Amino acid sequence: MIKLSEARKYVVDMIGEENTPAHTTLRGWANKGIISGVVSGNTANALYRDIVVLEIIVIIDLKEKYKLKELKEFRNQIDINSGEGISPAQYLERLSNYADQLGEARKNIKEKLQGNTSAEKIEEIEGKLNKIRKIGKNIQILKDYLDSFDKARNLLVGKVEEGG
Repeated sequence: MIKLSEARKYVVDMIGEENTPAHTTLRGWANKGIISGVVSGNTANALYRDIVVLEIIVIIDLKEKYKLKELKEFRNQIDINSGEGISPAQYLERLSNYADQLGEARKNIKEKLQGNTSAEKIEEIEGKLNKIRKIGKNIQILKDYLDSFDKARNLLVGKVEEGG
């Protein structure tokens, strides 16, 4: 467990002060579910999961490409915003499981669409196409999230190996 101020210090050490949001911004992100929220304590001595350091770096990296609301919704769909103390391995497992779910949903929708070309099915087909587009967007967010998470992890490992 780590205080948000300590997590911010780690982030500053890895990516620099100029790239790191203010403490109040990070607290806002936590309150909104953009990064992991408080696991225990209150404002003065709140503790967060250790993985929040990596989450902050990931969100900083992805916020230029995606809206914070999209990233929050993505995190909620995977259930990595819960206050429970999941390990980094469980965190990555949830990301992987979500990728499998998206792939299966996309496959099922495509199978249902095959052969449905009658005029009365057009509205249904359009709805399913919109679902496929949403799944495609979530797959892209997932890919970018995993790439960014891996970069952040490697950055952290590099700092630890340097003795920082």
